[in-house]
Amino acid sequence: MAENIWELPDYKEEASYLERTKKVLAETLRQEKNAVSGQYDEVLEAKREFLDNAMAGKYMDANQYLESIQMKASTQQATIQRIKQYESSLNSPYFARVDFKESGYPTEKIYIGLHSVSDEENYETYVYDWRAPVSSIFYRYEMGPAEYAAPAGMIRGEITKKRQYEIKNGELCYYFDSSINIQDEILRDVLSHNASPQMKSIVETIQRQQDEIIRDTDHELLMVQGVAGSGKTSVALHRIAYLMYQGLNQSLNAQNVLILSPNALFGRYIANVLPELGEESIMSVTFEEIFRRNVHWDGDLETKNDFIEALTSSLSDSEKAEKRARTAFFASPEFCRILDRYLEYIKANIPFEDLYYNNKMLMTRKQMSDFLYSSNRTVPVEKSLQLISRRIWDAVHEERRQRMEKLVAFYRPINEHRYDYRLYARYTSIRESTKLKHRIDAFTTLAYSDLFRTLLENRSLFLRMAKGITLPADWEMYLNTALQSMKQQKLEYGASIAMMYLKNGLAGMNYPHIKQVVVDEAQDYYPLHFHILGSLFPNARFTVLGDINQTIEKEASLSLYDEFASALNRKSSALITLNKGFRCSYEISRFSERFLETSFPVEAFDRHGKEPQIVKAKDHADMAKKIAASIHSCKEDGCESIAVICKTMERAQELYSEIKSFVECKVVSDHSKGISGVSILPLYLAKGLEFDAAILDEVNVENYHTPLDKKLLYVCSTRPLHRLDVFYTGQASPFLKGE
Repeated sequence: MAENIWELPDYKEEASYLERTKKVLAETLRQEKNAVSGQYDEVLEAKREFLDNAMAGKYMDANQYLESIQMKASTQQATIQRIKQYESSLNSPYFARVDFKESGYPTEKIYIGLHSVSDEENYETYVYDWRAPVSSIFYRYEMGPAEYAAPAGMIRGEITKKRQYEIKNGELCYYFDSSINIQDEILRDVLSHNASPQMKSIVETIQRQQDEIIRDTDHELLMVQGVAGSGKTSVALHRIAYLMYQGLNQSLNAQNVLILSPNALFGRYIANVLPELGEESIMSVTFEEIFRRNVHWDGDLETKNDFIEALTSSLSDSEKAEKRARTAFFASPEFCRILDRYLEYIKANIPFEDLYYNNKMLMTRKQMSDFLYSSNRTVPVEKSLQLISRRIWDAVHEERRQRMEKLVAFYRPINEHRYDYRLYARYTSIRESTKLKHRIDAFTTLAYSDLFRTLLENRSLFLRMAKGITLPADWEMYLNTALQSMKQQKLEYGASIAMMYLKNGLAGMNYPHIKQVVVDEAQDYYPLHFHILGSLFPNARFTVLGDINQTIEKEASLSLYDEFASALNRKSSALITLNKGFRCSYEISRFSERFLETSFPVEAFDRHGKEPQIVKAKDHADMAKKIAASIHSCKEDGCESIAVICKTMERAQELYSEIKSFVECKVVSDHSKGISGVSILPLYLAKGLEFDAAILDEVNVENYHTPLDKKLLYVCSTRPLHRLDVFYTGQASPFLKGE
């Protein structure tokens, strides 16, 4: 192997190509900067012209001016975005090359980078965007026959060379011709580096199966079952970037995409990937945020984090089991059927009444009921009731003048009102309207929390709705517990899912502009969640990511994906499995397998490191010192991001107070801006994150002894790239020995 880059084969040719590419980039960048300067002036001039016309009283063309300003501002923003891409490309224009000989044509050298680079004057493409159809052959094929789907059809040919590059600050540092073994070596080298505080793009190391997920456009529902560290989330984000590049249904932008994250911390962790790929950031929300935006609830709301904290806390095993069972009941397909029947019951029992005003019939209860049932079935109940209310008030307005004349005629002859009869007439009219409004609101306004409370409280009604449905033995206790919480202005996690389904069934909330939804950590959701998501986003395609081995709140198997597919009810769906984990070293991967209870295969990537350490401490004080020593040792090994993972947030805060005098650290919560340095956090916040090293706190028999605890240990042990240390006092968890 050549020691100096100029000794490499084709060096002059490669160096020359890089210089030409940079020259085209520099010229394009110059033109774009000139353009954006002119666009800036155009936007200012358009705003100035609008203000001048507004001050002169010319309001007729206001909308036209505003649209013009918005179009100019959008054009300017697009140019600014391209400038950022070109500036980034100057540092590293491309990372790969594929020599492809299409049948009947000469060999073409295809350079692949983060963004495309073209010479607009001679229509020559110097670099293809990694998302371009032709770029797929780099990810999917080795030397020999290859094909890719182009707009004109399938293009077939042969790959005669694959080459990869290291370019930094615009300088060619190294390159080599690649094969499967060399690509694995590149990936091994990338993974040997330290973890980033935020997730990074993986365009240079995308694996074949990952690329198939990224470029899939055939399925409205694409589900990915991937083991820990298989790159599920990163692949999904690259998939979004790909779809935005291709244009799903001819148009897909950042406003059309939504990510459902397990918590806000995770949402911030992944926020940098799309901007790094040259796309706008997209909305990342939690299910609790969706609830709060759509359901009016004044009391406390038990979030998913609160729920998991309770399951991992000091509750007895029986109390935890009962809480899990209660939540599963409210989010079950059976309770969904009960709610569907209750929705029909509510619609059939709206307390309509005949309404009169000014001695005239405004609308009879039969007319109201007929209108409700004759409405288009796609029109939700709440909307129909609002239309009924509007019709009634339209009739009131038609009668109001005549009613005022009658009231004036009534008060005028009364001697005590001879000076203020009009005022009294108006006052009486207002009182009548107010009473009428209360009567109308009584049957056109739906109080969702009251309706849900009624279902829980009225047992004869509940049993009518549940007729023929198999209920769990403790169903009454579940209802009583949820009802008691609501009376204390607290809404349990499972009850909140059910209440949102009820609200959505009556109000028909939906966001038709959302065209792509990514659901991460899907194994922790219930089918009822997906029924809600399907109705909230009726025009969306879904990418669902999960790992049944990392289910925290409930038991799960591969059948869970069938339940999700049934709930979402999309035209075409597929389940793809990713069995290979890339995050952890081989030693950590093999160690974590002792916590798996399923036969689902896990393939460890061949990158070696230190064996995980299991350390016993005499007591908590001794363990604090040992954990602090472990942190210092990790730093000496070059680890920068170190997670100290506790079972609960309460324990994380306690441990922080015990070790803060020994080492600089912080407690990470859902409200933290990010992860860096030494982070002490509960295990449910560690899900989906990766660190250089992970230290597991108090893995003893008291904390980890149930099947659920075993899964928790799998989640914790698969967080680090390089090093895993496990600490306990008393008797070790039996799972540490693989028991």
